[in-house]
Amino acid sequence: MTTSSAPSSVLSVATRFALLEHARNRLGLCMIAGFVPLWLTLEQLFIPADLVVFTPARHQPPFTVPGNDLTLILAAANAVTLIIGFMTFTATYRCRYFDGRLVRSGFPHGWLFAGKIVALNLAAACTAAYTTAVMAVHLSLHSPWTVALGLLSAGLTYGGLGMALASLLPGELEGMFAIIMISLIDAGLQNPMFNPTADRTLVSFLPMYGGMQTAVSGTFGARIPVTELLAELTWASGLAASGLFFFWARCKPRAASQRHKESPTWPEA
Repeated sequence: MTTSSAPSSVLSVATRFALLEHARNRLGLCMIAGFVPLWLTLEQLFIPADLVVFTPARHQPPFTVPGNDLTLILAAANAVTLIIGFMTFTATYRCRYFDGRLVRSGFPHGWLFAGKIVALNLAAACTAAYTTAVMAVHLSLHSPWTVALGLLSAGLTYGGLGMALASLLPGELEGMFAIIMISLIDAGLQNPMFNPTADRTLVSFLPMYGGMQTAVSGTFGARIPVTELLAELTWASGLAASGLFFFWARCKPRAASQRHKESPTWPEA
């Protein structure tokens, strides 16, 4: 593959590399298949159905919803962000040396990263659709498409975070711990059952806020929070751009003398 190849061909090769790495992540696939329904079922069974007041975005009037239903939506968003963040971090981290060699042998930076973004969108879309289907077993969703869109946007945000962390952290354990803690804190602060100040302005700056607001709106039939959804996509774009910068900094071509000093280490299968 050379830089003179057709852009569509280069992108398809880069996307195939990224998708194959996702497909090799058996733990991530098992989490999608098993963790999502188990997590949502446990939330529905053990969280009390006490009524709580939820304050939507953009100064809309608050409304009262069952606490277990609201927590179920947060659990769904939490599951999607954890899974996509984990899978993207793992795929990016494990391919660091392979990606570096591809770039130094002439594979374009931009197309290689674009393939990762396409694979991220596909993985996040499939996970969001599956999670929405599982939610529909427990809840009557007013607009499943809106719910899926909210979960997708939150997943893309944490996918971008996973890409950025893969270039910054020294090991997989650190990355997984960082994604788990950020996602748990993000979801916990937005739940009025556990945080009485969940309606404060500062909460709206959390990474998952726009996706959560969109998912709640799709569940209970409120107006779609366009501004918050765009803010969520801004989070996703910003983190993806950060990932691209760190990816470029790590894989940028080196001098010929430095290339010869590199040991032929390839990522483990």
